[in-house]
Amino acid sequence: MQKKIFFENINNINLIFALILFPFFGKIIYRKSKILEKESSFNKFLEKTFFFRIGLRNLNCKYNNFGIITKKILRERFYTNVLSKNFVYKNFLKEKKYTSQQIEKIKICLWDEFNSEEDDFNIQVTSYILLKKNYLLNEKKILYFAQDLSSYLLLKQLKNKNLKVLWIIAVINHLFFIFFETINFLNIKLKNLIKINLASKSSKNNHSLSIDKAAKFNFAFFPHGNSLKYGISFNKTFIYENDKNSLLHKEKVLTVWSNPPDNLTLRYLKKNNIPFLIMSDHMKSISWFKENTHLIKNNFSQIIKPSEWNINNFSILKLLFFLIES
Repeated sequence: MQKKIFFENINNINLIFALILFPFFGKIIYRKSKILEKESSFNKFLEKTFFFRIGLRNLNCKYNNFGIITKKILRERFYTNVLSKNFVYKNFLKEKKYTSQQIEKIKICLWDEFNSEEDDFNIQVTSYILLKKNYLLNEKKILYFAQDLSSYLLLKQLKNKNLKVLWIIAVINHLFFIFFETINFLNIKLKNLIKINLASKSSKNNHSLSIDKAAKFNFAFFPHGNSLKYGISFNKTFIYENDKNSLLHKEKVLTVWSNPPDNLTLRYLKKNNIPFLIMSDHMKSISWFKENTHLIKNNFSQIIKPSEWNINNFSILKLLFFLIES
């Protein structure tokens, strides 16, 4: 049976791997690449000689729609067959003492971690559908190099004897992510220490809600951008109601921002007693760092046991990092 290599994305690391694997497997199949898309004679030579691109362009939109449905099935299969039985996840829930309602919120937060690409959040599943259509049904075996650990966890729920999902690239990418995030974290803390980061200093006085109080709200509002205004004729305050019996009363809706909103919006929120949360005040903070360190310590002794060692435990640990303080 003929074997082919597939990469979701050809970046610098994957390009090196692909050129090494080319003599053994022939042209490398890929989905997207900012490197190869750059206009140059050398890039055209690389793509023509070593690569073959697949995509949804000019295909029936049913393939994209089928990807959405399939991804939902795979997520539920992953939760039922893997996550709900995993000791890392069970230890996390046990220590936090989450209610059933909070666990449902946790699941919703987890699902977003499977949307790895902002411009194509179904890239893992639609790639599989394209590979199945063009290769797997023709008795060709695909070695699929998952781009990140969440993609790996999702794709492992597929049941196809001709598909082998590999995690090596995902782990390398995550190690680079950890390295650069650690550097960034230390850089921010150093700037705060010497009082250079004025934006961080001002955010401490914006009266953002303490994150541990966020769970008491039944509704959260995530306005697009950093303002409640959109242009000169539209604002995003339509969601807030003045009727105190309404579930959408302005004091019952938590407004969540990724970064501090503009000063006009802050004044409006404070004047109307609208609770709000600024995630950048909390993510990658000292407490976030301590919580993640605690999570690792709690599971380290079990993870390193030969009987428990597998990439799933490491991948699930990575997923939970982004749930800390949620």
